[in-house]
Amino acid sequence: HGMATLAIIEAAVMTDDPRYRDTIIDDLKSLPTMSVVVDVPDIFGPGGIYANPWDRSERPTSVELIYPDGTEGFQINASIRLHGNPGTLNRYSMRLHFKRPYGPTKLKYPLFGADAADSLDVLVLRAGYTDTWAWPRYAWVGMEDISPEISQYIRDQWSRETQLAMGQPSPHGTFVHLYVNGMYWGLSNPTERPGDNFGANYLGGDKEDYDVIHDFAAQAGNMTAWYTMLSIAAGGGQFGSITNAAAYADVQRYLDVDNFIDYMILNLYGGNWDWPTHNWYASRHRSEEGRFRFYMWDGETMLGYVDEARTLNTNWANSPGQLYASLRSNAEFRMRFADRVHKHLFNDGELTPEKAAARHAEIGGRIAAAMTAESARWGDGRLNEVYPPRTRDDHWIPRINAIRNDFFPQRPAIVVAQYRGAELYPSIDPPEMNQHGGQVPDGFQLDISASAGTIYY
Repeated sequence: HGMATLAIIEAAVMTDDPRYRDTIIDDLKSLPTMSVVVDVPDIFGPGGIYANPWDRSERPTSVELIYPDGTEGFQINASIRLHGNPGTLNRYSMRLHFKRPYGPTKLKYPLFGADAADSLDVLVLRAGYTDTWAWPRYAWVGMEDISPEISQYIRDQWSRETQLAMGQPSPHGTFVHLYVNGMYWGLSNPTERPGDNFGANYLGGDKEDYDVIHDFAAQAGNMTAWYTMLSIAAGGGQFGSITNAAAYADVQRYLDVDNFIDYMILNLYGGNWDWPTHNWYASRHRSEEGRFRFYMWDGETMLGYVDEARTLNTNWANSPGQLYASLRSNAEFRMRFADRVHKHLFNDGELTPEKAAARHAEIGGRIAAAMTAESARWGDGRLNEVYPPRTRDDHWIPRINAIRNDFFPQRPAIVVAQYRGAELYPSIDPPEMNQHGGQVPDGFQLDISASAGTIYY
């Protein structure tokens, strides 16, 4: 399972490298340790979950979180199963369920800090899939931006933290060194799953009252409100075409429009091409006040091509893309979309070059030391196919710097032009003020300028 003789040789190579020889022990202490222990036959035996990745049965496990500085972690019994697409053969994501009879029904621990829920019933141990060195060493046509040589390891975490920064709910995540039965398994990204318990934690109510839609199917609740919303947006409601004000008001009984627009802006800005054919979540509380909200998920193919264009080719049936395509026919929706673009991509918004790059740098800084251990474990790829292994300094840091220096500075102008091409942003630039928001001193003189036309105020 990738931890045989060559893995030991790789570790020796890392410790022989003068860049890492004296730091590798401290690098293994740079993040908390998460230890997962499973009976060997249950995980690695012929009938175990690793030998049968498409068999989504679960097994008992013991999970511990250990901090290198002695901070109190936790130990809990739970069930474990594989999670997501097992396409990388050796490096699978795993999912922990806290339930009877395996153990307590909740993990009660502030895993994601003071601003996140401290009660979880599910925890996903994300392996990173397409954004890691374990991804196959070949570039599929049109997929060169996820070749393992240019993996960033932080794209999905960046997408979720950016959605939070934009003022929307999104799954929290963190980073740990993962050990399976005492074997070092590499960097892992434990993450909330935006299911029914997530809705109850952040939006209120009981989890039994949530509809959760994941990749075209109800993960909890039912699809009734989802199909009704799509029908209204497509012109099948009682008020006819969505271009009508009454029809647009009707769809808003089911949809949090600002949340949806921000979700679309972020995916389109990031050039997320492995979506909306899958990799999406939406949920609503089944009540008169309940509205569907959308959550970033598996954003591992974002932040690739700086000129990626997705604004007009996301119309996938029964997905957020279909809803987006329908709503673009409504003038009020287009204007609201433009307002949100201006909010997030201008005037110190969360997708301006400075803000987006700073967030990327901060997240990358959390795992920079840990990447030396990740290199020893997975630097050779999924099948020991790369030697010497990829390293932090030779592969990861150059890619991280390229995104910060090239993608973030150029992307806003490119994507705004794409929004204009989709009639989601006006061709005329809005007036600019000499101060955008905040407090002003007594006697402050407000200056308003425009590149063309007359300013009315």
